[in-house]
Amino acid sequence: MKNLKFLSLFILVIMISTPIKARAIGSWRTHLAYNSVTKIAVGSTKVYAVSDGALFSVDKTNLSKEPETYSKIQGLSDNNVANIAYSAENGILLVAYENGNLDIIMDNGQIINFNDLLRKNINAAKNVNDILLYGDFAYLALPFGIVQLNLKRLEFGDTYIIGENATMAEVRSLSVFDDNFYAVSADKIYKAPTSGKNLVNYVNWETLDNLPDGENVKAISYNSRLYLLKTDGKVYVLENDFWQEETSLANITNICTNDGALFFVFDTFIKYQLETTAFTINTQAVPKMAIYDRKASKIWFAAATEGLGITNLAGNGTEFFKPNGPAVNVMARMKYINGRIFGVSGGREWEAGKGVTGNVVIFENNKWKNIPVSEIQETFGITNCRDFVDIAVDKEDKTHYFVASWGTGLYEFRDDKPFLRYHTGNSNIGNNTVYDVLFDNNNDRLWFFNNAPYGVKYLNSVVENSVPVMGTIETQQYEAIKNLGWGGSFIEDKDNPNLKYIAWVRSGGVFAFDNKGTLDDVSDDTYLRRNSFIDQDGNIVPTTNYFCMVQDKKGSLWVGVKGVYILSNPHNFFYDNYTIQRPKIPKNDGSGLADYMLSDAEINVISINGDNQKWIGTKTSGAYLVSEDGTQELLHFTSENSPLISNNVRSIAIDKDGEVFFGTDKGIISYQSDSTEPTTPGETPKLKEELHIFPNPVRENYHGPVAIKGLCENSIIKITDISGNLIYETISKGGMVTWDGNRKGGQRVSTGVYLVIITNKSGERNSCNAIKKMLVVN
Repeated sequence: MKNLKFLSLFILVIMISTPIKARAIGSWRTHLAYNSVTKIAVGSTKVYAVSDGALFSVDKTNLSKEPETYSKIQGLSDNNVANIAYSAENGILLVAYENGNLDIIMDNGQIINFNDLLRKNINAAKNVNDILLYGDFAYLALPFGIVQLNLKRLEFGDTYIIGENATMAEVRSLSVFDDNFYAVSADKIYKAPTSGKNLVNYVNWETLDNLPDGENVKAISYNSRLYLLKTDGKVYVLENDFWQEETSLANITNICTNDGALFFVFDTFIKYQLETTAFTINTQAVPKMAIYDRKASKIWFAAATEGLGITNLAGNGTEFFKPNGPAVNVMARMKYINGRIFGVSGGREWEAGKGVTGNVVIFENNKWKNIPVSEIQETFGITNCRDFVDIAVDKEDKTHYFVASWGTGLYEFRDDKPFLRYHTGNSNIGNNTVYDVLFDNNNDRLWFFNNAPYGVKYLNSVVENSVPVMGTIETQQYEAIKNLGWGGSFIEDKDNPNLKYIAWVRSGGVFAFDNKGTLDDVSDDTYLRRNSFIDQDGNIVPTTNYFCMVQDKKGSLWVGVKGVYILSNPHNFFYDNYTIQRPKIPKNDGSGLADYMLSDAEINVISINGDNQKWIGTKTSGAYLVSEDGTQELLHFTSENSPLISNNVRSIAIDKDGEVFFGTDKGIISYQSDSTEPTTPGETPKLKEELHIFPNPVRENYHGPVAIKGLCENSIIKITDISGNLIYETISKGGMVTWDGNRKGGQRVSTGVYLVIITNKSGERNSCNAIKKMLVVN
């Protein structure tokens, strides 16, 4: 089945991650890592590259242009690109996704989707290992066999199941040599004539004898010779039905050929042959593959962390290209603090992201800044920096922060650079696995906890001769949590800085302690660990897997489990009759009954927006926006119904303008919501600077909501015509309201100038009052 789309120039201009002062409500943009380029394809005017599932291109005719990125936002049908190939004869780029979905991008921008393979009912993976372009066809090498695609008629053809007795055989690569197809699996090579009949019958594929020892990677044909690469880095050549090792070559990572060029790829350089001449391209970029661009006499190569590389035939004047993005795609935690989105990469013991190298990424002024793991390891002289799981940022200095790691200690950064590392060898941290970190509300101390005895600790900063040095770590000894492991969240109460809460994952439950302001004396502390709760219906709720916890604007604790628990009035946590709430959403069937909200969903993260609504990220069902009390589902994004990259949403951060950043196991994507943090009353110049109407003017072809943001909480917003006639009125709950452009009766307003009048409920003149003009064109 094929579906046609067109790349919209308007979408490309508005949605791509470029600096934009105001963005349309409901718009999306991707924030992907482009630091692991492994696949490339040279088109007529563009060179395409795949990096960790993300697709981008460079304009060959103007290398100074910013690289162009592609995603579902720009019209692609899916996420997570696995392979690409360009057919010059047909002017099309084949884009194969890891789930078997397939797009064709024509040179004119038209996109055609083929989802037959995606929908194919077969008990095997569907990621495309290799694409062979031959004649009018593309042959896809798959884990179960080969699928043919007709590039002229743009439709799927035959499927070849070529294993013995018609069993599935994973085809790793495809090539044509001496008028025969060669299909390479791990331990076999299958051969069939290109002009053969009925190749869907496995008996028409023969198996080559006397293969060299070792596991096969791929085979390619060049100058009447068939080259075979093994996993041990050795290359063999088939001549006169005999395999001969190329003893002059060793430690090869890839072989590839196109347009009369043969490439041997090594870890730090590329050897290639062009007709009768051999060349070497030296690069420290860890190349993955190369392609010869005969028209331009250039070599393009996949340069891993450096992006997409280009060089001349002599290997001189190499340039690299890649879009701006975070260092890696897998974020364990993201937070918005002081005008920045901070992210850390890695995972906890129970998370799929465990084992990822530790990176700190920062999004500010529409650009990503990265502190890569290489810099951190070099600073501290270590080789195994991994699994950053949380970050706490100094409220007075956004370039000063601490990062918790699962296994390698506590890291301090100053001026956005690695500064100190606290570990068992140089401090009394107790254990190198640190769960969560936070600066207290007074910004005096850094608090954290780990699975060392007694768990809860705080760091006192030390300054000597005006220079910060390693501080001292103190422990709060509470028997109730002694030797408990796998903590989830650490929160200081917004109204009582002496009261703190911890959610435990493995052992379950919530621990609260009030130190009464006497850190050196725990004898007067009040503390309690609850490993079971009773809900509003008298049910005893599950006591394990408390994955996350956050405190909302009214002070209630929202705990993510399988479903959501609300701990209202947590100051009463220590009382015996304390109960929790499990929000219910009424069934839409007229029964009057209700279901517990998301009771079957494993909750990874909960984040609070400017209207005190809750964004909830789940492990398998995407992201939800629910009402303030959780009784209404307002939005539900999945990878199937939206541009969301994956249904495993691991982290969520919301900036001051209401842009919601979803950190998934496949990368980061953001959504412009209609809720922002309110402006603080009394900051007179701030309201004037931040009050913004978007779009303004409202053009005749715009039919989305008009956003008015930068408001104080509970402001009265009136829209009138120039004569003072009331068109619309509302009250802000957070820092933004929207207007649909219509009068009260639903009729679109006429062309003209309209006034947006903002006042406070008391009617007093203060910094929350303003008047702004807006032009509407119809």
